Amino acid sequence: MQPTRSINVILVDDHPIVREGLKHVLSRTGDIEVVGEAGTSAEALRLVQTQVFDIALIDIALPDQSGFALLRSIKQFRPQFRALMLSSYLENDYAVSALRDGACGYLVKTAANEELAAAIRVVAAGGKYLSPRMIDILGGDWSETSRHNEPMFSDRERQILRMLALGRGLTEIGNELHLSIKTISTYRSRILEKTGFTNNAEIVRYALERGLIS
Repeated sequence: MQPTRSINVILVDDHPIVREGLKHVLSRTGDIEVVGEAGTSAEALRLVQTQVFDIALIDIALPDQSGFALLRSIKQFRPQFRALMLSSYLENDYAVSALRDGACGYLVKTAANEELAAAIRVVAAGGKYLSPRMIDILGGDWSETSRHNEPMFSDRERQILRMLALGRGLTEIGNELHLSIKTISTYRSRILEKTGFTNNAEIVRYALERGLIS
């Protein structure tokens, strides 16, 4: 009987101590091997084009670009790319964003070692993974939740959303786009209505999650 081939994994996290910890945990599984690592999105993009691997573990908070933006970039030239997103946050918005952007799973960094290994095996076998606790938080069928449509923004609304997320004031945006403050305020109200948000802080988080700003 031939031995089972190891699951080859690459790690993308900007903290060396986290990568070392993950390597130590996975080295004890016997069937999962770390074959590469990166600390930034730019390093990860180079790595995935040269390294043979099965799964990437990607932190959603990278110093040069969000993990979501990185995932979308890789998917453009490697559609079959399989990724398990790692995060310190147990918020359903992040999990939904990860699934919507093409991730095969979402796992918090506080998960037990056994759960990490199990998640990797599920994804390697072609499945998708969310912890039972995260499924409870999302409620119902999370596969359906992940397919909910994004709010439909016009090009101008998306442009103003990004400017708001970058901390621009209404007057500044109006001057740059040659529009009145009243018009910019109307666009902001539409954005808030479409997203269900109530303030700019939520707009900032939304933009970061979806890679609209970095």
